[in-house]
Amino acid sequence: MGLLRLFLAISVLLFHANTAGLQFVGGGIAVESFFLISGFYMSLVLNKKYTGVNNSYSLFITNRLLKIYPSYWTILLLTVMMQLIVWLCTGQPVFVLYQLVHYKLNWGAIAFLSFTNLALFGQDMIGFMILNKATGALVFTTDFLKAYPFVFSFVFIPQGWSLAVELLFYLTAPFLVRRKMYVVLIIMVLVLALRVWLLDGLHLPYDPWIFRFFPSQLLFFLLGNMAYRLYIFSQQRIEISAGAVRLVLAAAIAATVLYPYVSNSFPKREAYYAVVFLALPVITNAQRVFKYDTRFGELSYPVYLVHMLVLSTLKTLQSQFPSLQVLPVSLTTLVISIAAAAMINAWVVRPINRYRQSRVKPVMAA
Repeated sequence: MGLLRLFLAISVLLFHANTAGLQFVGGGIAVESFFLISGFYMSLVLNKKYTGVNNSYSLFITNRLLKIYPSYWTILLLTVMMQLIVWLCTGQPVFVLYQLVHYKLNWGAIAFLSFTNLALFGQDMIGFMILNKATGALVFTTDFLKAYPFVFSFVFIPQGWSLAVELLFYLTAPFLVRRKMYVVLIIMVLVLALRVWLLDGLHLPYDPWIFRFFPSQLLFFLLGNMAYRLYIFSQQRIEISAGAVRLVLAAAIAATVLYPYVSNSFPKREAYYAVVFLALPVITNAQRVFKYDTRFGELSYPVYLVHMLVLSTLKTLQSQFPSLQVLPVSLTTLVISIAAAAMINAWVVRPINRYRQSRVKPVMAA
């Protein structure tokens, strides 16, 4: 499923870099598809890897944190350095540093924003806050888009809110994905009812109440768990050929790329989620027919993290050096992001992954 994950990461990149052009499935659908894939993958590793001698909550959680934080902190450091360098070279603060200079924050707001920039936890809650410019305090709101400045403009990696939601799922996954199917289905029905109530009953804005709100996003993680159960069911009854894997992988990628060209009169959002759901049990082991699938998948997370740094750096350079404006923003951001992701994988991710894997004992030893 690695190639599909990379195309989803590129969808988010294009959503931010190419606001008036092709965006594949766009940012929102890509993020929720990532949640679905995460639910599938966490179900897989918890039932296959973290069993027997490895059946340890602390081992699972710490290994997931080792997966998330090294890349995040690397790009966070690079982002802070970039903004400081621009300030030193131009004499003008930009992005988060501009916000910090021009808007007063009280100590509570400073403490919370410092913590959430470093730890990720809480970035999903930023969508429920506005800044009281008179007192510098962060206060609750039902619609953060009605007040400026947006609190997420104080976050160095603004797409980190989705990682905050992901971390909450990691904390709860060991207690959810191993439950009997009827228990998971009941939770899914309750979550779906919550989403309907928030949208139609309370008439709350889609973002953040549905999009950044963990209880309602839990639907996608649990849908991934159902896809895993379908995978186990099909493994026991159907032999999936290499040709079928290639066909389903190509169909999922085609659905991702061609999504904008499907008529809006068709329920294409729901249809796309159905495509991902049905594709996952088939393309789980796509590396057996496409040997670079895993390598492409490894690029998806750092591309997702680094693209906003690349995009903001490129736009800053283009504003300072007009000759650079001939560079196509989307393509340049994509190429540099993939190159940066490859370097982060080589220098940061893989050494830590070797340590992560060394902590997990062979299941046969149980």
